Amino acid sequence: MFQAHRPPSRPTYLAVVFLSVGLFLACRAGEFVPGMTITQAQEALADSVMAIPGVTGIGIGECEGSPCIKVMVEQMTDELTEKIPATYEGFPVAVEESGEIRAQDR
Repeated sequence: MFQAHRPPSRPTYLAVVFLSVGLFLACRAGEFVPGMTITQAQEALADSVMAIPGVTGIGIGECEGSPCIKVMVEQMTDELTEKIPATYEGFPVAVEESGEIRAQDR
C-alpha cells in the first residue's frame, strides 16, 4: 500500500537548520573542519605564516603530550607572536625561537 511522505515536523526542521548553521559558522571560524588531519592543517597554514617576516619555519611537533603545529621564528617578539594564531583548525599552534636558519657550507 502506498503512503504519502509527510514533511518533517517543525521542531525537527528547526533542529536541522540550527545544527547546520552552527556547523557552518564553526567551519568559517576555523575551529572545526571534519576530517582534517594535523598535516593538512599545517600545510594549509604554511603559506600565510611563512609570509610573516621573522618566521623561519613551520612543522608538526608535540605540545604537552599532544600533536601541535610549531612555528619557528628568528627572534621571539610580542609583535610577531600576535600575528600567529594560537590555534588553527582545532590544533594548538606553538611559537618557538629558532634563531637565524642558514644553509650549511659543504
